[in-house]
Amino acid sequence: MSLENRLIPRYNLLKDVLVDDLRVVDVFKRSHKSFFFNTDTNIVPNIALLRKLGVGENYITYLLSSFPNVAFKPHSDFAESVEAAKQFGFDPWKANFVVAVRVFSSVKKSTWEKKLETYGRWGWSKDLTLLAFKRYPQCMCSSEEKIMQTMDFIVNKLGWESEAPARSPAIFALSFKKRIVPRCSVVQLLWLKGLIDDIPWLAGFLNPAEDRFKKKFVAKYPDDIKAKLLDVYEGRVNVVDFRTMAVEDAKARS
Repeated sequence: MSLENRLIPRYNLLKDVLVDDLRVVDVFKRSHKSFFFNTDTNIVPNIALLRKLGVGENYITYLLSSFPNVAFKPHSDFAESVEAAKQFGFDPWKANFVVAVRVFSSVKKSTWEKKLETYGRWGWSKDLTLLAFKRYPQCMCSSEEKIMQTMDFIVNKLGWESEAPARSPAIFALSFKKRIVPRCSVVQLLWLKGLIDDIPWLAGFLNPAEDRFKKKFVAKYPDDIKAKLLDVYEGRVNVVDFRTMAVEDAKARS
């Protein structure tokens, strides 16, 4: 590959968008296509299309640095994904637009239908699934295993309504063992003990940093309650055990 004729022009083109040299290097490392792409048939018209639609430079930078293989797709394919995002009502002025473009560029039609079917097993209508997609497009990139594992825990283990994750679909991007199980278990125990009236909005306790979560859902309670909450949070007591604990506590109070 000619340094002057190919590599340097590509480097400069990417730097015009990304600005930072380290980001440019990272793109070259993450995507082999960046060394070989034809700038006139993909990246140049792709970026021009986004700008024409009013997509912000910060979102274009995000797409190029986070999903370079999408940005380097042939223009006809890229334009098709952009049109799909528009048809679904995504706003080019918002970050979710380029995320939706990435999803439409990455998920095959057969895979899309399979995801609709997977969510449908848990009582989600097609409209509800598409609403979740509008809220968090990446939910259609989650594996069938991750979806089934998460929904089984939420619905069968905890007994929560199956539509709850549709209101907080980013749950499917979180670690099942490190985030979903411990935090949902703490909230369930609080509810079983009557310390909270209702199960909160999932994003309200799954999204915050660990210190904020503990402050709101663990630390403020008396030491005896706090000890049980920590047992659940740190995995020393599982969901079946703390259900038993709650039943025993209820019998003791009656």
